[in-house]
This record gives sequence, C-alpha cells and structure tokens, in this order.
Amino acid sequence: MLFKTTSKIKEYAEFTEINFASISLTIRQVEEGELVPIIGTALYDSLNTVYTAAADESTLTASEKSLLDKCRMLIAPYVSFYYAPKSEILLSDSGPRRSESANVKTAYGYQVVNFREQKLREAEKAAESLILFLEQNKTDYPLWTVSDEFKNYRSLFIKTGSEFDLYFRSASPQRNYFAWRYKMLDVEEQIIRQKLGDDLFDHLKTIDASASPVFTAPEKLLLVKLKKTIAYFTVCFALPFHSVRIDANGITIIAANSTVTNKDQEPRQPANNSAINQIITSAEKSAQVWLQNAIDFIENNISDFPDYPVPVSNVAPLADQSGSTVYGLI
Repeated sequence: MLFKTTSKIKEYAEFTEINFASISLTIRQVEEGELVPIIGTALYDSLNTVYTAAADESTLTASEKSLLDKCRMLIAPYVSFYYAPKSEILLSDSGPRRSESANVKTAYGYQVVNFREQKLREAEKAAESLILFLEQNKTDYPLWTVSDEFKNYRSLFIKTGSEFDLYFRSASPQRNYFAWRYKMLDVEEQIIRQKLGDDLFDHLKTIDASASPVFTAPEKLLLVKLKKTIAYFTVCFALPFHSVRIDANGITIIAANSTVTNKDQEPRQPANNSAINQIITSAEKSAQVWLQNAIDFIENNISDFPDYPVPVSNVAPLADQSGSTVYGLI
C-alpha cells in the first residue's frame, strides 16, 4: 500500500478521526481497482516496493516522490467515497449497529450522499491529473509507456473525460466518458474507419498510440474535426442506454419520485422521451456535419493525406490511344 500511517492519509483524505487498520482493506481495494488500471501493474509494483522498503520517504528519488503524491491524491478521495457507507455501521457478532453519542450525531442521509458525490468528483479529477502528470513525464516512467494499461488508455482518439468535455459539454464528463467509452470504439471502427479508409485510419491510429506522437499540422486539424464527429456520434448512440440499468433486477430506469439521487441545487426528474430524442437527433446532425467537414478538408488537401483513397468524385474518365477508358484525377 502507498500509505503506512493514519497521520499520512489524514493529509490527503481530510479525516478527523480514523483507525488506519479499519481502512487498510479499503485502501488496498482502491489501489487495485482504481490506481493500477491507470499506471499499470509494473509501475505500481515498482513504486510500492521502494516505498515499503524505505524507512523514510525522504530517501525516495524526486520522480518517486512526485508519483507517490499524485497516486495518493487519487487514492484518498476514493477511500473516502468507498469507506463512508461502511463507516455508518459497526458490525459485530450481535449484528449491525449504529454508533452515536450526545455530542456526535450520525450524518443525515442527504449529507452522506453529498459527501460521497464530492469525493467522487475529487477522485475523478485526481485520476485525470495523474494521467496528465504521467504524460508530461513519460521519460521518467518507462514502465507506464510499455504497459497494457497505457495501450488501453491510448487506444481511442479521445482519451479522457476532460478531453471529451472539450468536444461535448456535460455536467459529469469523467463519469460519462467511462460510461460511453465502449460506444466510442464502435464509432471509430464502424464510421470513422469506413470514411477514412483503412490506410489513413491506421496511419493516424499508429501515431496516436505511440509514446510520443508527432502529427503534421494538417493531421492535427483533421483530428480536431474527427474528435468532434466522434463525440457527437457517441452521445447519439450511447444516450438511449444512459438512463437504463441492467442488473439482477432486470432492466430499470430512474424512478420519477426518486429521493436518493443527488439533486444538486434544485430537484430534477428524468428527461422524457421527447427531450432525449431531440438531443439524439441534434447530436446526429452535428456529427454528420463534422464528418463531412473532415472529409471535405481531406479532399481539399489531398496531398497532405497520401494514405486517403482517391474519392470516386475526383476521378474522371479519359480515353487512351487504344480507345480504352482509363481514369485520372480531375
């Protein structure tokens, strides 16, 4: 684990009173479930080994200290998020019990909900901050750039919730990004690849997936257009599934009279089908416009994209000396 003492985790998690032994299991679960999928098993094991062996954190290298700090910024709010529901009761041979004294009262349900929501937002921001830190310091952490986790992170053109928010704004971009990521893969493979052709699509993908991608100026402009297309198509295809949950209870939606969801400042209710369909239709139209914009850009700058297949509209029939019809660029 990347924490050893109660005092150290208090610096990051804002605990007032906590028994380190009580939360150690939650720390381990967070590190395995939330941290390792970002930095990779090899880098985590390396950092954990040197940290565990160090008698004092001052003996760590500067790069190890920086990474440890970024990891802790992610771990601590996630621990608060996951541990809060468990801390509300005491479990013993006599069954679950609620602890309360004359001076210290158990928090109201809405307070716990708001607390967990805030901690989740902090954790999501910390996760993206960690990714940005690793991106900016790739040479210091080669174990990250050769990991499967790095390849998975680099597998899509839009790589984080914050980046997705640049192309389509939403109230919780990090959560939406991970909820919609599987649809982004569909969009890239079924729409973008089909429109660009395998050669150009694979060319862009190969560069984008490398540890230090270098694009030409036209390729950078094209990627902006493609990312706008991907974002809008993703919303269009993912939105119908967004309010639906498939679990042991079957297929369910949010109840209209729900009192357990976070309502922010004002009460809200699930959008009706008309509102959802309007967003889907609008997103699809925007996606089609941006996709055509991207294709027009390629065809108007065809020399900058030699891997793009020559469009049929740019080919005109010519007659050679034998009288046979051949084709040449207009």
